[in-house]
Amino acid sequence: MQYVRVTEAELARLRELVIDDPNGAYDWVDELADDSDERTLDTDKAWAAIAYLLRQLGTAPVDPVNGGEELTPDEWGYGPPRWLSVAAVAAAATYLDNTPFGALEPHLDPVRMEGIYPEIWNEEWAGDYVRRWYQSLVEFFVATAADRDALIVYLS
Repeated sequence: MQYVRVTEAELARLRELVIDDPNGAYDWVDELADDSDERTLDTDKAWAAIAYLLRQLGTAPVDPVNGGEELTPDEWGYGPPRWLSVAAVAAAATYLDNTPFGALEPHLDPVRMEGIYPEIWNEEWAGDYVRRWYQSLVEFFVATAADRDALIVYLS
């Protein structure tokens, strides 16, 4: 799962681009992502597990993995990109920051997670793998919210 921080002005420009030049919109976001490591986060293959674990708690005001509004119906990898507003990022950041991985960990059950990508849940290191990516996601959302940026989210 790819996350790219955008300012309100950049989001407005992107909304124009998806209408005027849909292919160029993807390239433009890709260039933004290349500008700085602080602007982007790739959760590797942990995205589905993080989404599953958060759903088990059932209390998130905003789904940081699958939520947001569709930006364009064009596919950017494995589906259309979505965007999270500044307010949605802030709500998700607060929730994530107040939800330690320890609250998710009891739901790391290889039997119940059968079929959850990337299907590594019987491996001894699987919990550490998801923990590392979850912590990166939390830190990224908190930093994005602090800067009052929106997010573009897509699966590549």
